[in-house]
Amino acid sequence: HASKSQTIVVPVEIHLPILFKVLNLEKGMSKSDTATCIVAIVYESSNASSIAVMNEIVAFGKREHQNLMEDKSVRFVAVDIHETKNIQALLHKTKAHVLYVAPITPDALQMITNASQKEKMLSMTGVPEYVDDGVSLGVGVKGDSPEIIINLTSSREEGSEFSSKVLGVARIVQ
Repeated sequence: HASKSQTIVVPVEIHLPILFKVLNLEKGMSKSDTATCIVAIVYESSNASSIAVMNEIVAFGKREHQNLMEDKSVRFVAVDIHETKNIQALLHKTKAHVLYVAPITPDALQMITNASQKEKMLSMTGVPEYVDDGVSLGVGVKGDSPEIIINLTSSREEGSEFSSKVLGVARIVQ
């Protein structure tokens, strides 16, 4: 059931550090011996809000790439889903560990969640509804505070395992 809403509810400079705090506690990520975590920002060049979010993340990444993860630097790579018919092959080529899903169309979202599961790439987003639709990790709002949302089914399909510490504070969807 793809959502029509495509809105980030917590600003990038607030929700990205939250997502990376969770990534620091994801068991596979902490065991990984690579010095750099590559994050593919999946966006749509035909969508103004998608481009705006991608640009914000790239700018944020340039400023904060050394501060986001405990023992790795982070490199962001922008991936326009309109560049290819085969999003899985394109994502494979990026060698990304993590996908960040910017605001995109429902059809594109389904393609991306399928590809992230096949490629075993953890998917994350600032659009809370996308977690209901198959993205593994997101940030929404509960009251006046940011809320971590985890889709357990999707995260398992992507090969991710979150610590009990994270699961204890997150809203879990199946």
